[in-house]
Amino acid sequence: NWQPTDSTLSSSDFAGNRHMVAVRTESEVDLTAFSIKIDMITKYGFLNYFSPTHWGDRLLFARFGRLAIEGKYAAAIEMFLFEGSMSGGKLASSIRLEAEKSRGDQAKSLALWSVLPQTFANELKVVKYLEANPGDFLGALQQIKDQVARWIFAYGASLFNEALSHLASNKGVINEKLPWPFSPEASALPIYQELMLRDRTDKYLASPFMVDSPLLKGQEMPGRIFPTQLTFKPFNRGIVIDCLMGGTQTIQPLLMNIFNLNNALPAPSWADSGVVDIKKILNQGDNSDLLSSFLA
Repeated sequence: NWQPTDSTLSSSDFAGNRHMVAVRTESEVDLTAFSIKIDMITKYGFLNYFSPTHWGDRLLFARFGRLAIEGKYAAAIEMFLFEGSMSGGKLASSIRLEAEKSRGDQAKSLALWSVLPQTFANELKVVKYLEANPGDFLGALQQIKDQVARWIFAYGASLFNEALSHLASNKGVINEKLPWPFSPEASALPIYQELMLRDRTDKYLASPFMVDSPLLKGQEMPGRIFPTQLTFKPFNRGIVIDCLMGGTQTIQPLLMNIFNLNNALPAPSWADSGVVDIKKILNQGDNSDLLSSFLA
């Protein structure tokens, strides 16, 4: 049920938050054990951790955000420029390595970042600004304010995950809601203050990146997620999962509570590269029109 459009989508355009996902497995699925997992999740839900999708293409985003709040702008830039990334593959990693070796040689540095101008668009903004304004690390970060906001969001997400883990370990979490760590309501949860004191980010309101930031707005999130209409059906060395998630929740946390991920990229040799028609497996029609559009 889809159609092309020239406009962007907003949350109000969605009739629901349904996920239909095919997961390939190394061996045939043990349906008895799998059914037990599904029954447990349906009954008890699972902890509402922020998944890695909130960290962008670099799991270091939370560390960048922490440094930005601390006021360690030079350290944040150094880590941003030279620490590893999942985007761009080996070429991007080699460019970061060579750029680090070429510090002080502005011409060579710019030439290296320019090899992948789209991948390194933010890096180029930072490097060019520092070339014109040596030592102004705060100003350099202000050239990529949207990116820094993502870093700080990732840091907030990591604080939420730690607080949730602490509460679950000490008293269990059923379905009470937890405040966002930078919201006014966060003061009601002492663990946030402890974590920020540890990280030296408790003065986050003084950060120039938090002025009028939407990250300061109050919002609460459930401690557990309860997917509904959760069904599944196996296929050859794989299984299809069909469910409804609340709000705008993604399906990644659910999958992480069901499967053990042993390999990511490159795809393991046992993974079948053939096309899977999820609707056909679920006896809900087929995706032939959609598949022909994408595979044309």
